[in-house]
Amino acid sequence: MGRTGSGIGKEGEHYFLQVKAPEAEKVTFTMNEEEFPCTREDDGIWRMEYTLRTGIQYVQLKIDDVEVVTPLLPITYGYSRPYNYVALEMKNEEFYQVKMCRTEVSAGNTFQRLPESGRAA
Repeated sequence: MGRTGSGIGKEGEHYFLQVKAPEAEKVTFTMNEEEFPCTREDDGIWRMEYTLRTGIQYVQLKIDDVEVVTPLLPITYGYSRPYNYVALEMKNEEFYQVKMCRTEVSAGNTFQRLPESGRAA
């Protein structure tokens, strides 16, 4: 997302949650019921390193202890209210996709043939 506005930015291998709030006294993001403080940069952008690397994570932005939903991060509905979230590509994502199992019938028996890797195909 770069250094303007809010959202998630990437510098090298590091991800950052960031929001531009030059008048704010305090900015935090809450994830998994834990609040993480942001650091204010000279240009009024508040940032924190986002340490989760894969998957989908609800994030709650607070500016001066007021919960805010920003349109510059994806918005979903959870916990009976709108929430922002971050969705990063998951490693081995194909493992979680629906797979077709081949079934062969021989002499009235049904069995599953596993590929050489030992996992169902």
